[in-house]
Amino acid sequence: TSSPDARGSSPLHRAVLRGNFALVKRLVCNLDVRELDALDADGCTALMLALPDDVRTSRLLRAAGAAEHVVAPERRPKPRLW
Repeated sequence: TSSPDARGSSPLHRAVLRGNFALVKRLVCNLDVRELDALDADGCTALMLALPDDVRTSRLLRAAGAAEHVVAPERRPKPRLW
């Protein structure tokens, strides 16, 4: 189920916060694309919670269709200089 908790966090939000990539992957496979951009009580999407620290989860969420425009500019990853 994708029911939010008292803080408005969905199971996807909670899995991202816990760093549980396997669960995030499983949830993403079963979610409607619109659910990827659900906001918690703080106005954060799962992608916002993943950035900038969890690159693997961020990539997965983006590949699944999470909207980039929802990501606040201050939470975007810094570009890497190779």
